[in-house]
Amino acid sequence: MTAKRTPLYHAFKARNAEMAEKAHFLTANVFTDAKSEHEAVRNAA
Repeated sequence: MTAKRTPLYHAFKARNAEMAEKAHFLTANVFTDAKSEHEAVRNAA
């Protein structure tokens, strides 16, 4: 069974985030820097 991709999957991949599979969902696990993480969280809000 393949993991579902969250709506922000491509946004995270564009920021070179390290993806991790959790409970059949792909989630962003590690961001390359604080600025990218801040922007991703802000844009998701």
